[in-house]
Amino acid sequence: MIGCEVRLQDFDVSKDGSLLEQCHLLCREVFGQEYGLEKLLGIDDEDKNCRYVVAQWASDDSVIGVCCIRSIHPYVKLERVAVRKKIFFFYDWQGRTIGHRICRRAIELAECLYSTQILITYSHLRVIKFFDQLGFMIASNELDSHTLHKTMFYFPRRDKLPTLDLWRLVYDEHKYTSGGCFDPAVIEGIKGAVMSFKEQNIPRLVNLQHLPDESVVGYSLIRTYRECALATLARDFTRSKQLENFLISIIWEKLNTGHYADVDEAWRIFYASIMMCKAVRLKFEKQVEEALLACDIGLIMGRDIDGFALSKFAHDLHCSLSSTFVSLQIQKPLQPPSPLSNSICVDVCELPSFEEMLKIIENQKPVIIRGLVNQWPAFTKWNFSYFNETIGHRTVPIEIGSSYADSDWKQTLMTFHDFIKKFVECENSDNPGYLAQHRLFDQIPELLDDIIIPDYCAFGEEGIDNVDMNIWIGPAGTVSPLHFDPKNNIFCQVVGRKFLRMVPAAESENVYPRKDGILTNTSQLDVRYPDITKFPRFCEAHVFDCVLDAGECLFIPAGFWHYVLALDPSMSVSCWFTTKS
Repeated sequence: MIGCEVRLQDFDVSKDGSLLEQCHLLCREVFGQEYGLEKLLGIDDEDKNCRYVVAQWASDDSVIGVCCIRSIHPYVKLERVAVRKKIFFFYDWQGRTIGHRICRRAIELAECLYSTQILITYSHLRVIKFFDQLGFMIASNELDSHTLHKTMFYFPRRDKLPTLDLWRLVYDEHKYTSGGCFDPAVIEGIKGAVMSFKEQNIPRLVNLQHLPDESVVGYSLIRTYRECALATLARDFTRSKQLENFLISIIWEKLNTGHYADVDEAWRIFYASIMMCKAVRLKFEKQVEEALLACDIGLIMGRDIDGFALSKFAHDLHCSLSSTFVSLQIQKPLQPPSPLSNSICVDVCELPSFEEMLKIIENQKPVIIRGLVNQWPAFTKWNFSYFNETIGHRTVPIEIGSSYADSDWKQTLMTFHDFIKKFVECENSDNPGYLAQHRLFDQIPELLDDIIIPDYCAFGEEGIDNVDMNIWIGPAGTVSPLHFDPKNNIFCQVVGRKFLRMVPAAESENVYPRKDGILTNTSQLDVRYPDITKFPRFCEAHVFDCVLDAGECLFIPAGFWHYVLALDPSMSVSCWFTTKS
């Protein structure tokens, strides 16, 4: 919905002939008034390849705005943009809400339906600025097609560049109009601009305005972002910084009101877009470390956007910085806690078959799996020196304190290099630092090249492509108190050893869950040194103990209580997935 009076919809011309006729009537009316072209517009064979976007009065469904996209391989063309002026007489459609909104919807459709084709438009000279504000770029000199136009194109998503059909286009010198999209000079101009865009790795800032859900964020804030992006690209840094600060102050409140998991995804996307804009400004101002920090805050508090554009920009910024150095001392390893009178050893299985793994999942008992993690590139590559070199300047969230259940526990942000210097090089048993349960693979996708998602995760309801993966990095002595997770977990130990103590979900009453607050999935017990006098039922629990060595992984069933203690400086990866009961 646009406000409370106008709504948008898109339709396939083959399925709604009456609506198509309304669209053509509006186009003839508008183009007749502005350009005298009403006789040139009618329903023809070209409409078969079109998809229309219309703005309609909600009260009577009458069409008041229209545009369409048409596939003309290797392009998809945005055309016939028209808004009835007698309804919106107090502003021109070219620079105002209805025109922007219908074109925005068309751009979303084009990128979704025609991901290997470049979006173009023939813009009349009077409306170049309008298309420029949408993210289009001039690709030709003036084109005389009944009126003076210019060919403009829309930068494709960075991750789609290798698959563009444009690279395979064969010229036909007899079938093009000078200045049109099939003019060899225009084609080469578009190719050159796209390659320059790729090599410079400057995100397509203006285009990011189309990512957030307008019904959540609102058109006014999206328009403000667009002004910020245009100011950044124009190197008007005073203006862009003012707009950045204004937008960040509003969105920061949205991100920090209520539980973070309840924040609408549109605000995360919008926040990431603004932080991308800020990062580009800082790069232009030669403040590379500050630009990288802006990227990381955008990735941590927001998310990656626009085909991994934010994480790719951050990666390139990091590569431009000089490497940092660490001199790691070998920490004295901890000994695992002594077995309890009711402790049970965990079964071990050598790389189970799918049938065997299905039985393991059905039995809902923890099992150590060997022969899986030692096949990962990470098993031979990962150590603290490697991470320091690879992501040393990247900002990450660090938990400080013996346990997240303690009153003195807190979180802070610091670079990975500073984390190593403060908490790994130097033993800090009173306040250990822990990079815990962080979606580092989302923040730094390049690390995904080092791991192989376990095939067993394919048993999950969402498939192997939607496994929830977190990383855990810290010195010896870091602790996750006894707690449970709602999903099955293949807990992969890559570096160092960890001790785990576990209790079945069916025996929750024996581990005394916390009853109040947000930690109801956490036990009151310190199971390393259990106080049987205070918690006598713990003696009745079936307690599974194991030491997980580097190269091994542990299947932890959903709901299974588990306590984790790092015996060495360690690195682990959690692979969570949900299976049907």
